[in-house]
Amino acid sequence: PQQGDAIEFEVRTSQDASIDPIIEDFWLRLLQVRMAAIAGGRLIEAEPLAVLRYGPGEQYRPHYDSLNPNAEGQHLDHFGQRRTTLCCYLNPVEAGGATDFPNIGVRVEPIPGRAVVFDNLTADGLRHPDSLHAGMPVEAGEKWLATLWLRERPIRRF
Repeated sequence: PQQGDAIEFEVRTSQDASIDPIIEDFWLRLLQVRMAAIAGGRLIEAEPLAVLRYGPGEQYRPHYDSLNPNAEGQHLDHFGQRRTTLCCYLNPVEAGGATDFPNIGVRVEPIPGRAVVFDNLTADGLRHPDSLHAGMPVEAGEKWLATLWLRERPIRRF
């Protein structure tokens, strides 16, 4: 492509749904309170819980969870950056589907109930290079994840 042309690149091949806090029941709210505490934060700092499903061959190529400060609609001035990520594996995966951190040589296998927590920012608020991660391709079966992103400042009203 010529300089300035857009290049289409499929980073993630999965399905996801965010759960609106308005429709959460007591148990889902309690689960998120615990997830936020494990990640070192409070529920009011959490974006809506995301549930992701990866089928055979689906993956999430290497990426950062911190938000692009130049993208519209991120509300970084008000809520701050995504400082912490917590991903919890919800089911046994037949083959594949690990979470890989290529900059630090760590690979987390998707075991039901296992959670991985990592900082997206350095102490001075910059994107943490060690937070680069990828959801490796699911080779057989499917992978389900619950993901909670914590912002630097409260994002929820309740």
